[in-house]
Amino acid sequence: MVAPRPLIVEAAAGPTANIPGGRGAPAQIVSPLLSEVRQEVDRVDRMFASGKLSANIELVVSKDGQGPYGSQQALESFCKAMHGAMELRPNGKKPESTLGEFDPRPRHAQQVHELDRHSQNLLRESHYVRQANTMKRFDVESLAAYVKS
Repeated sequence: MVAPRPLIVEAAAGPTANIPGGRGAPAQIVSPLLSEVRQEVDRVDRMFASGKLSANIELVVSKDGQGPYGSQQALESFCKAMHGAMELRPNGKKPESTLGEFDPRPRHAQQVHELDRHSQNLLRESHYVRQANTMKRFDVESLAAYVKS
């Protein structure tokens, strides 16, 4: 679905976890090996070549310890792919907050309350909407009348 647009694949360490199970099957989340990532990129190249499409795919290998958030090289490749003249700026000073001592908890509670009110209203009105939108009315006076309708 990406062809012919560029695709940047970064081989980087991701989060790991052992999930013991309980309600579901046990699982283990691990980062794929670099050799597996290279195999997958090569497979995509071959797949595009067989369809006479050019795969605009680039593999960026992150160094150990850079974390799962995007290396400098991967971000630069992404910027170049999005807009050839775009460059990353060096990290600067963090912007000062204009919110002051903002506490998000009241806002969150208000939004949850609004979602709940909206859902409850939909539940109250859904019966009437279904009745109004039913194309065929069923006669429920008796089983025979229902089957006939």
